[in-house]
Amino acid sequence: MASLWASENGVRVAGFYGDIKIEDIVEIQHRHNKGLFRVVWVQMPPNSSEKHFGAQCVFDNNICDESFPEQPDEIEDQDL
Repeated sequence: MASLWASENGVRVAGFYGDIKIEDIVEIQHRHNKGLFRVVWVQMPPNSSEKHFGAQCVFDNNICDESFPEQPDEIEDQDL
C-alpha cells in the first residue's frame, strides 16, 4: 500500500488489495507515526485488482510530520 497524496487531515492511498468500504476506520502508519482514518471514498481502477481510497483523519493529528501550506477554500474565495 502506498500513499499518493497527503494533507494535514487526509490521505489518498493506492495499492490496497483487501476488503474496504466507505465509513471503515483504518490505521495508517507513516514512518513511526500512526493515525486512525475514516474511509470516504473507494475506487477500483479499470483492469486492476488494486483499490484506491481516500480517508480523513479521525483525530486532529498529522502523522506526516510535515507543515502543509494553508490553502484557501474555493468556496470561501467566491463573492456570494
